[in-house]
Amino acid sequence: MASLMLQPWTHDAPEISSLKDMLARAQRGHFRDITEVSLQEEIAGESALELSESESDDEEEDKDEEPANAKPSTRDDLFKARLEMLRHIDAAHNDVMIALDFVSLLLTHDAPEKGKASISAGLRQEVPIGTLGHDIWHKMPQDKAREAQDKLLATNVRLEGLQQSADGLLAAASRLEDNVRKETRYWDHVLSINDNGWNVCKLPGQQHRLGVTYGFSDSAPEFARRGVAALNATSDGTMVLERGVGSKPRAVRVLLKRGEAVVGCSRIPAVRSDGEVALEARIRRARDSLFDEELYHEMLRESRGQASLGISMKKNVIVLKPNSAESPHATGVVFELVSLDEVEGEADEAREQDSLAQAIALSARMLLSQAHREKVKKRSAVPPPMSERKDERQSLPILRPIMASILHKAAIDEINGCLASIRSLLSAASIEHRIQTAAFAFLKDAEAGSVEDLVSMLMQCWTSEASLAIYDRQTSIRLETTLATSFGTQYTLSNADGRVTKFSSHDELRAACGDVLASELALHLKRGAEGDWECNVREALLVRPDDEQGKGHRVWIALDSEAGVLSLNTPTKKCGTVQPKVLRASGLINLPCNPFKLSPALLHAGTPYACLLYASTLSSTTFPIACPPESRYERVLVRHLDYSSLSPSLNITVIRRGPTAIGRQGVELSSEHRCAEVDSEFRNAARLDHKQEPLAPTPVVSRPLRPLHQTHRNPHYNPAHNRIQPRPGTMAEVNLSPPAVPMTGKRIAVLTSGGDSAGMSGAVRAVVRQTLASGGVAYAVYEGYQGLVDGGSMIKQMRWEDVRGWSSEGGTLIGTARCKAFMERPGRLTAANNMVEKGIDALIICGGDGSLTGADKFRSEWPGLMEELVSSGKRTENEVKHHKHLNIVGLVGSIDNDLSGTDATIGCYSSLERICQSIDYIDATAFSHQRAFVIEVMGRHCGWLALMAGVSCGADFVFCPENPPSENWEEEMCGIIKKHREMGKRKTIVVVAEGAHDRELNHISPTMVKDLLSNKVGLDTRVTTLGHVQRGGPPCAYDRMLATLQGVEAVKAVLESRPDTPSPVICIVENKIVRKPLVDAILKTKEVAANIAKKDFAAAMKGRDAEFEEFLEAFNITTATDKSGMLLPPEKRMRVGIIHVGAPAGGMNAATRAAVAYCLTKGHTPVALYNGFPGLCRHHDDKPLGSVRVLDWLDAETWASRGGSEIGTNRGLPAEDMEKTAECFELYNIEALFVVGGFEAFTAVSQLRKGRQQHEAFKIPMVVLPATVSNNVPGTEYSIGSDTCLNALITYCDAIKQSASASRRRVFVVETQGGASGYIATIAGLAIGAVAVYTPEEGIHLNMLVEDIKFLKESFASDAGHSRSGKIILRNEKASKVYTTELIANIIKEEAAGRFDSRFAVPGHVQQGGTPSPMDRVRAVRFGVKSLQYLEKFIGKSKQEIADDPMSASIIGIRGARVKSSSMEKIEREETDWKDRRPKEEFWMSLIDVVDTLSGRPKTCRTPMPGSPAVSPEVMNGARKANGMSSS
Repeated sequence: MASLMLQPWTHDAPEISSLKDMLARAQRGHFRDITEVSLQEEIAGESALELSESESDDEEEDKDEEPANAKPSTRDDLFKARLEMLRHIDAAHNDVMIALDFVSLLLTHDAPEKGKASISAGLRQEVPIGTLGHDIWHKMPQDKAREAQDKLLATNVRLEGLQQSADGLLAAASRLEDNVRKETRYWDHVLSINDNGWNVCKLPGQQHRLGVTYGFSDSAPEFARRGVAALNATSDGTMVLERGVGSKPRAVRVLLKRGEAVVGCSRIPAVRSDGEVALEARIRRARDSLFDEELYHEMLRESRGQASLGISMKKNVIVLKPNSAESPHATGVVFELVSLDEVEGEADEAREQDSLAQAIALSARMLLSQAHREKVKKRSAVPPPMSERKDERQSLPILRPIMASILHKAAIDEINGCLASIRSLLSAASIEHRIQTAAFAFLKDAEAGSVEDLVSMLMQCWTSEASLAIYDRQTSIRLETTLATSFGTQYTLSNADGRVTKFSSHDELRAACGDVLASELALHLKRGAEGDWECNVREALLVRPDDEQGKGHRVWIALDSEAGVLSLNTPTKKCGTVQPKVLRASGLINLPCNPFKLSPALLHAGTPYACLLYASTLSSTTFPIACPPESRYERVLVRHLDYSSLSPSLNITVIRRGPTAIGRQGVELSSEHRCAEVDSEFRNAARLDHKQEPLAPTPVVSRPLRPLHQTHRNPHYNPAHNRIQPRPGTMAEVNLSPPAVPMTGKRIAVLTSGGDSAGMSGAVRAVVRQTLASGGVAYAVYEGYQGLVDGGSMIKQMRWEDVRGWSSEGGTLIGTARCKAFMERPGRLTAANNMVEKGIDALIICGGDGSLTGADKFRSEWPGLMEELVSSGKRTENEVKHHKHLNIVGLVGSIDNDLSGTDATIGCYSSLERICQSIDYIDATAFSHQRAFVIEVMGRHCGWLALMAGVSCGADFVFCPENPPSENWEEEMCGIIKKHREMGKRKTIVVVAEGAHDRELNHISPTMVKDLLSNKVGLDTRVTTLGHVQRGGPPCAYDRMLATLQGVEAVKAVLESRPDTPSPVICIVENKIVRKPLVDAILKTKEVAANIAKKDFAAAMKGRDAEFEEFLEAFNITTATDKSGMLLPPEKRMRVGIIHVGAPAGGMNAATRAAVAYCLTKGHTPVALYNGFPGLCRHHDDKPLGSVRVLDWLDAETWASRGGSEIGTNRGLPAEDMEKTAECFELYNIEALFVVGGFEAFTAVSQLRKGRQQHEAFKIPMVVLPATVSNNVPGTEYSIGSDTCLNALITYCDAIKQSASASRRRVFVVETQGGASGYIATIAGLAIGAVAVYTPEEGIHLNMLVEDIKFLKESFASDAGHSRSGKIILRNEKASKVYTTELIANIIKEEAAGRFDSRFAVPGHVQQGGTPSPMDRVRAVRFGVKSLQYLEKFIGKSKQEIADDPMSASIIGIRGARVKSSSMEKIEREETDWKDRRPKEEFWMSLIDVVDTLSGRPKTCRTPMPGSPAVSPEVMNGARKANGMSSS
């Protein structure tokens, strides 16, 4: 409520004592004294007075006036003001009473009794009741002439009014006549439209207006609403359609393209200008346009997710092209929504397939119309039973029927092409044959019937038939294309014997046709052959048993229409097992005894291979092979020096266009590689660009030399690698194909082995993309070492897009498996051969200690394996000369975190997150029923998961293998839990590692613990075994970052390695990525298990990192409640103030809980200062509960997993009231201060440190524990709460990225928190694979946006239908004041021009809330205990000694590879950017380069703004130091 201030003012007017005086002031006298001149003079006087007053006001404003609410300076001034105020109140009272008398006097004229009640006695005596100065009025004299004149004037006025009324009636009649004429014309139009079949109705929401329904009620809702337009009337009554409706019509156009040429186009209706278009024509045009828009919309919905069927979306058009039609001459169908106005001027030329395009367009429209009819039938049918489940709107079947017809036509073209090549081959061989090709007619053979009949034809199965016959035996081919779940064409082959075989691909059918024809030829030749020959029809094999001389023969007939070769093949051995890879070229026609008496005309010289085989049977020994006209080479001469031996010699001469010749003389070829080498030489000679690297020799390319029954009927044959795959359970055979030619860059393979862990896929992604970015070739080995042994398709070359979206995937997408074969030397020999074949010279392994042990052994044996390959003849010396050394780099992927030398392994924190989440859920039910729960977690030889889960969730007891409990652990555990229950704890959590044991190595099972708690403590106890849920799920933010950085570092280690460099393993120590010797790390890891087996548990603990021992100590301290041996003497105990300053952050409560537990264990008094420094100063003495409270153990026991701040936090600083802060410190005897918070906490301790000169109360030890989501506190590289923020942010980004992927082509610009520090944006971009990251350090400028938009356009243009195509750009909230998140998203959307979409998202305070992450919890406990231990160092020192010690005010944090306490004074002076509230040197700045490298963002996109912090020497030097680089 606003208060009324009565201020004194000058009152110069005399007091009014009577009514006459009042009237004299209120009025000018009688009205007869007022003239026009007097009024004008009065107005002029008032204007001059106002002007003078305004000038005086301006002069007074220029002076320094005293404020109106200024306080009186003396007691006399106060009394004077009071008297002046009373005087003015009295004057106001007098005015009110005079006004009351005046009103009462007026009232006495009509209501005398009421007026007497309020009139004053003095006025009643002077003025008679009911009068108001009437005695001064005199009656006016009567003027009859004036009265007559007034009467005449009144008569004239009345006559004039009557005339105006008559004129108004006539005008109204005329307007009514016009309105009737307009209304008649309007309703005539309405009736005409209605009579012509259009539905005229009232507009929804506008009942007084009419409209016409030209849409379809059964359309999708968004189109049904648009199908109504208002019918408006013009000034002359003519009806017009609502403005804009039908003015810009659009239509669906169908284009048939062969390559880039348009061979067919559907018709587009002509468009006339609006003035020439009648009303009904406009309605019809609007209807057609709306129908086509809905048709295109439904086709777009149907096309999503149909890339596997050959349906794609490119540049706002829908493209239908069967995946099987890879030929550049294949016909594709393009649907586009065009504006009729834009295409009106295009030339209407006739094309060969216009009729087919028009038929497809009509088919699409009929299918949509039929979908509308189906909806009508569904509405009119009996409704189904009520169900709570909502039916999702399904996409209408429009594209699939059309695609089926296109696919069927493509299949017919393919099979007809195959039959044509067979006809050509058989004709060249003079073989009698008959071939009938398949026919296709799209809606041409359909009888003119109803639309339902035509639609049913489109929806049915497409069938066609073809046949081929040799002599008197016919083979039928049937093609069936269906729209069922197994969408595609099925081929049915029926031979003359009635055998039916079905195929799903054209290649299989082509091969089967060759087999059938070969079999038919074999039967025919058998009938006309000389001698006793037997025919194996299935294998197209002719066999003649041994004759008297012991000679037997086998002959294959091989037909390959694609290569144009028909050949007879025979082995060199007598009736022995056929070796498909060893066939004599000289045995093609001149078979032993020549049983068939065939001439060389049987062969068709259609290919170079056929030329070679054909020439080997003739007398001439030299023949040319012509090269294409556009080639740089003219021809290749092949001369057979000796074609009769098993190892013929070839002389190949390459004739280049011009005077010079380049040749290779005397090339000795083995029989296995003969045709492969010839093919390689020929292809290298015919290369269009002689500057390119020579092509690698193809393993086996000559089809005639390999019987087709081996390549198409062997279930273990892999066509992709032209070799027989090993049968299950057998060792993979060594592939003898030539190795790949090494590139100038490294060929790096990555594999995952052992147990899977979250983050492995992210590591593979980082390795692949960093390798490609470094100019190398990346390979992924599928199924771990088993894939390395199997080779072939298990070792896949990876492209950039192959690993898109892998960083957010759990487990390993390239698989992992146990491989017994690799444990033996023959298996490793096979693996080495497979690597040589691919040209791989470096191997990165992500796995546990067992996997890394196998990798190190593989490297040590590598030189011997190469020698063995050469000595056994499997490889030549020339083939292995580039592979003398093998580089191995290890990445530790394990949820157990059991490798010595690293603080974390890939996947351990994700597993810990699953465990903590499960325990948090169990906590709720345990608290409700006061139960005890025994949780079993993984960890056979390492108790890291068990210990970290106990620290994170506040467990009562933990069992881990490295540090078994004491001999009487049963009594110790039961005693601790009983004590906790006595102190008021309602729940009990015991965490047991699966490898837990006592000091005698006796296994401790969860059941044993459960029985103890139930029998000895009397608790209702349950056992929960989490199992493999610990391995599953997506990786957390830390594991994504760790996997990415270690993968990048692994590639760098490969590139920097030398032959004598020991194999490294990539580790992380505190916050630093480091390389350590792989052998040493594995030995130390194995020593831990050995020490445990020897019961040397102290040595086992030393084998773990220092962090492990610190966490164990912290857990023991925070759970100990009755260990008197830990108490300090009374004189060494302190009252420790605990305060939170700044914004809330995850982990604040965990740090406070650890500090409280430590204080109580040591005997200190924890004093919580609620709601920060403002709460301390304002509410410290509130009743009944102030802001200064002593905490006990139970108060903070449940805070470990709670987010936010349980004691409250505030951004207020002590400088706001330094005196009061010091007074409270002295009042409550605060002897040490533990401050948890962000940059505000840092600033608060800085102010307290500087305030020591004025206040003795601040001469106490103080320590800051950084806790902020921004991670912008100087003196540390890690702040509590930043990991929780990152987890929340990547969960948010994963969700919207999935949304972006669902729409296939969308960019999200996400705004992150972080203040003026870009840490959150950068690390999140690293974790989610962001396209770009905008930070305040670099800023945003126009050129940067231009380059990024160009990069996005190129990225989407090259997108080949990958599923994970959603993209994210992260922008820090203070990256730019001008280029806001929404503005950037709008700019991208505008520049995309419909090729892709752009949205923006702001997660806001979602990043601060939620349950703290396990990393924030465990580090909060560790740093909290370390902070209290640091404060204890100042016990016994005087206040002055503390003030003189620069380390008495410090900040604890991670600096590089260690935890360090730093002096506040030095940090403030040397490392703090006070203006932007962040460190001068930010360690993470160089990680932006990693984000850009892995996203493919060009370097030109990142040019920092001039003067931005990103180009400052301090920041660059800090980034170099953080990454181990020199500032020079």
